[in-house]
Amino acid sequence: MTSIDIAKEFSPNITSSELGELVYKSLLERLNNDQSIDLDFSGVNSVTTMCSKKIFGKLYYELGEEKFYSAIKFKNVNEDVKVIIYDGISGFLSDKIKQSK
Repeated sequence: MTSIDIAKEFSPNITSSELGELVYKSLLERLNNDQSIDLDFSGVNSVTTMCSKKIFGKLYYELGEEKFYSAIKFKNVNEDVKVIIYDGISGFLSDKIKQSK
């Protein structure tokens, strides 16, 4: 299992589209190399819904629910960021459903 300190490796504020894409690509690459990753959110102050969709919504969609939750472990996530992560996943899935109609 690879452990990733989100705040130290990327930023305590995951708020730009470019940073969201960078985080997504980095996590996907590590998931391709390892069975699972451990994401430590200590020191993360904020994540925008846009970035959450780009990172976690896309990973959830590509991996599927079972693999997503077995391969990605979240640690030290404050309640506000936790809500944004779940909003990003549901928002991404909702957008995909709308696109398919």
